Amino acid sequence: MTRTRTTVRLLSAFLLVGIVPLGCGGDGGNKNVVAPEPCIAFAPASAPAAGLVVTRTVASTCESITLDVVVREVTALFAASFTVEFDPAVVAYTGFSTAGSVLSSDGAQVEMLVQEQSGKVTIGLTRLAVDTGVFVPGEGKLGSLILRKVLDPSTTALSYSDATLLGNETPPVAKPGIEWKGGTLTVQ
Repeated sequence: MTRTRTTVRLLSAFLLVGIVPLGCGGDGGNKNVVAPEPCIAFAPASAPAAGLVVTRTVASTCESITLDVVVREVTALFAASFTVEFDPAVVAYTGFSTAGSVLSSDGAQVEMLVQEQSGKVTIGLTRLAVDTGVFVPGEGKLGSLILRKVLDPSTTALSYSDATLLGNETPPVAKPGIEWKGGTLTVQ
């Protein structure tokens, strides 16, 4: 009987030692696992402030980056028009999304017009079938710019030109005192 108990204990110990580690998986309890840095990084030229249109990173992978174009503290916003410029040898334009745009925050439809050229894309956004603008008391996203990498490692400035926010007046009037700030894209 003693021999049987000893055999059962040894067999049980062997099974526990042999099976338990197989079922644990993971990294052995190491909680210091660090996610890899994105291969495309964006450094904004300015922090959000009243009267600024800024750009901020939403998502980044080794192949593409999504940047939100964000407006802050604007009244009666009805439309926007801007050109985004970058080095076409470093990144390429993939698309612009108005999903979640402050221009459609009250249910209005948003029409988007895009004209793409090498190294720049001009985007026009306007509210449809309404005659009022939207009030943006804090931050509001105009849309999301999507770029893909072309060359690595390299760096390019992301800047705005011909940029205007328009109110709902007839004819539309540009909002005074609005600054558009880009930043720097680094592809690794």
